[in-house]
Amino acid sequence: MLPLPIMLALACDPGGQAFPVSNIDLPATVVVSDAPIGRLTSGTFIIRNMGTADAAVSLSADAPFRASDAPIEVPAGGEVEGLVEFVPEEYAEARGELTVRSEHLTYTTEIVGLVDFDADSDGSEAAAAGGTDCDDDNDQLGPHMDEVCDGIDQDCDGIIDNNSLDALEWHLDSDADGFGGGSTIFACTVPSGFTDVTGDCDDSRADTWPGATEVAYDGIDQDCDGWSDYDVDRDGFDSDLHGGTDCDDGDADIQPGAVDTIYDGVDTNCDGLSDFDADLDGFDSDAFGGNDCDDADDTFNPSAPEIDDGLDQDCDGLKDEDFVLRGDLLFTEVLVLPDSGSTAGQYVEVYNASARSADLTGARLISASSTETLGTVIIAPGQVALFCGSTTASANGGLVCEWELPGILATADGIRLFLEKDVDEVNWVGWSNTQGVSWELLPAFFDADDNDVQGNWCDATSVIGNGNLGTPGTVSSPCP
Repeated sequence: MLPLPIMLALACDPGGQAFPVSNIDLPATVVVSDAPIGRLTSGTFIIRNMGTADAAVSLSADAPFRASDAPIEVPAGGEVEGLVEFVPEEYAEARGELTVRSEHLTYTTEIVGLVDFDADSDGSEAAAAGGTDCDDDNDQLGPHMDEVCDGIDQDCDGIIDNNSLDALEWHLDSDADGFGGGSTIFACTVPSGFTDVTGDCDDSRADTWPGATEVAYDGIDQDCDGWSDYDVDRDGFDSDLHGGTDCDDGDADIQPGAVDTIYDGVDTNCDGLSDFDADLDGFDSDAFGGNDCDDADDTFNPSAPEIDDGLDQDCDGLKDEDFVLRGDLLFTEVLVLPDSGSTAGQYVEVYNASARSADLTGARLISASSTETLGTVIIAPGQVALFCGSTTASANGGLVCEWELPGILATADGIRLFLEKDVDEVNWVGWSNTQGVSWELLPAFFDADDNDVQGNWCDATSVIGNGNLGTPGTVSSPCP
């Protein structure tokens, strides 16, 4: 399209003198093309200033077009791009006039709006424009498309889901039992009197069809499969309630000779044994509510005899406790009243007086104020283990203590070491007690009976920190 030049190069002042002016040049026609119905579409054009002065112009357009009226600066001898918008409401060409105003003159040119008759670019024009596309916003709908079963008219023939590619085959079901055995048709949804399942062995009886619910043990084969009526789960074994050997005739995986999966709560092989007793020792696994601590070994269970081997055969949580005698382990030092007044500084010392290593794991320290079950504690022969109110060294006057038993000696009047029996016990009711000073058992009285007498103990004299006196963690006694 050729531009329509509108030129005004000079103007005169009242004195007759010429001065520079702008000169706007517009195209003869501004075209907005390929505009879909109801959608905003833009068209651009060039505004040229052929004059010798800069120009400030504004635009306006006839409906149904619109243009921004914001000032546009066009430099002398230069050009800028203008914009016209068009929203078509009907399938018809639209025409209007574009007005460009400068400080000196007003210019006009024609606008033409061309509607897109195939907005979805599927090759078919919109039905409203005389074409055959029933939805020109969706390229999946049109006369070129195949119909599928989805409740939508893909091929725009006005009939929904006809001749659909994915139509299903339906079978005549004369006895209305859900299984067909007669003629077939194709449709997207099930027609009345038809079903999608075939294979009815007698389409005149509503109670006989493949997979029908068998009436158990009535001697009638309702499901047409030829199996024994006393083998409901079809595993080849008749129910033990009707002369067979199947202990659960409702589950085909449960039958004599089946592989039993241990710990699943099912007697899969019908042997009548507990499913939680893998070693068949008569005790269920402690992992499944029982009290067998090793369900893979029948020599480990609550009735098994303890063996002196460092293991827990009788599953009581203790190892070799039957071989630990009274007096093998002794309380040899106790601090009840720390100098700080805090129970965190309390401690009790246990000495292994035997010739064997003592495993105290699972043993209990018992006082009037607390019962503590010990974790892993092993004391070598002739050595001691120290149990403190706190393992924080600063709370113990710098004493490092591995085992913490908070509150074990608080308000206590004695202490017991229990391994299914009392191994040692000290009762200090009525004993004199100096704050910050531990009692130390004299070596001559390392005996389970002798350590019950206060006279066999002495008050410690060695400083261990924070004003406390004692020799915790050592065998020897420095008492005078």
